[in-house]
Amino acid sequence: MWLAQHYTRVLQATLTTTKTIEQYHRSSFTPQDEHVECETQSWYQEVSKLKAKYDSLQRTQRHLLGEDVGPLNIKELQNLEKQLEGSLAQPRQRKVVKHVPIYKN
Repeated sequence: MWLAQHYTRVLQATLTTTKTIEQYHRSSFTPQDEHVECETQSWYQEVSKLKAKYDSLQRTQRHLLGEDVGPLNIKELQNLEKQLEGSLAQPRQRKVVKHVPIYKN
């Protein structure tokens, strides 16, 4: 009889411990792991977007400097020319204003 009671208590303790461990794993690991995985995926996407933007800006800079313009079509070259002319308009305007003599009466 004593052995049966001892066995029952050990079995209950084992079941209770197993349930506790299962609850711990469900609450501690699964949501956190999913959160970390989701956050990692989000950062990976952000890095990919930033890298694409960086590459695009580098390509634009090279074009504005007159590099790698060979593969551009006519419309792209015309847009590039407009950008360059627009960029030069302000300094030219300042230079003209600076050198125009002001006459006082």
